[in-house]
Amino acid sequence: MAVTEATTNVVRHAYPEQDGDIHLYARVDGDCLVVAGSDNGVGSTYPTANPSSGFGLQLIGELADTEIRSQAGHTRVEMRFPITQDTAADRSLTALPVRS
Repeated sequence: MAVTEATTNVVRHAYPEQDGDIHLYARVDGDCLVVAGSDNGVGSTYPTANPSSGFGLQLIGELADTEIRSQAGHTRVEMRFPITQDTAADRSLTALPVRS
């Protein structure tokens, strides 16, 4: 859900006047799954004047330890999800570039 919210933000906000790329990767880092996404869109500053703005980011923050860096021309969101004993047995995750 957190990754969906992050990519939805790119689709809705990063490229208002044109198409653009979303770059995603996932890797295991110790006892966490790290999923990061970036774009080269217009960037954003939060909070905004719109009271409903930022709900997706709030949700992402509830689901994962999150770091967001945004400026004109580049935004990067990194989400860290703890790996539980149930998921620790399958460490076969591979980082794959994804283009939209």
